[in-house]
Amino acid sequence: MTKSGVHQIRLALIGPSGAGKSTTARLLQTALQARGLSCSVHKLAKPLYDIKQMYYQAAGQVVAYDAQDHPLMEQIARGLRDLSPTSLVDNLTLRLADCTDDVILNDDLRDDAVDWPALRRQGFRLIRIFAPEGVLRDRMIGRADLRLIEHSPLDAQVRRMRADYVLSNTADLAKLQTQIDGLLDRLTAGVRERGAVTSTLQPV
Repeated sequence: MTKSGVHQIRLALIGPSGAGKSTTARLLQTALQARGLSCSVHKLAKPLYDIKQMYYQAAGQVVAYDAQDHPLMEQIARGLRDLSPTSLVDNLTLRLADCTDDVILNDDLRDDAVDWPALRRQGFRLIRIFAPEGVLRDRMIGRADLRLIEHSPLDAQVRRMRADYVLSNTADLAKLQTQIDGLLDRLTAGVRERGAVTSTLQPV
């Protein structure tokens, strides 16, 4: 049971780099808190960030924990999956076991073969964040990533995933917020009364 005594809502946000998944997650958290619901973000890539920090420390460099080095982190992910294909999702599952927040968000799902089926079995709904190509390019240029991969093979896996809901994230945050509010209206309708979430989401 969650902190508010309601059925837990689990959402995974997907989209290419620059789509605004982290921004959307922050807006979702704020909107949920305004509705009196607790929310937390849990990343599949947490082990990758941890190990990335070890690499940079061994190289005598200091970088922010959340700074992304795409080539290095994808290399680490491949190594972990070689040891155990389910290593990342198993790590996330362990971290979620004791989480009692009303809503759990994941904003870095990229694997459709192992991670996504496992999250689906755990009750996650999939929300695709869409942004036009030009907007994606501009956002990528403005990011403070350590190193980028412009066209990752993982992008094809993200495109193959069938979303339950789609949010359009252009340069207008007010429009994105309106869509988020509509999504939360659907997700939270009657939750406190029935202890369950509406079972069907429709795309915008």
